[in-house]
Amino acid sequence: MQKWRLQLRVSADNSSGRSCRAAAQGKALWRAQHGALFAQFSRGTHRYLDTGHNLHHEDPAAVVDAIRDVAATRLAAD
Repeated sequence: MQKWRLQLRVSADNSSGRSCRAAAQGKALWRAQHGALFAQFSRGTHRYLDTGHNLHHEDPAAVVDAIRDVAATRLAAD
């Protein structure tokens, strides 16, 4: 399988407090699918954060950190 040379960063919602088996199985499947997605990229990361879909409001520092990481990776490649 060809590895794409695209930089990809995703921050994931990890705030669901549901504890039933179905929710746990769904979360495991979701993580496995994201793992398969990121396996296609040579420079991708996936961060699990304790936020909802409003990451930019709930944890703006995480957004800034991700942008800085991408910029630093790009600068190091030049």
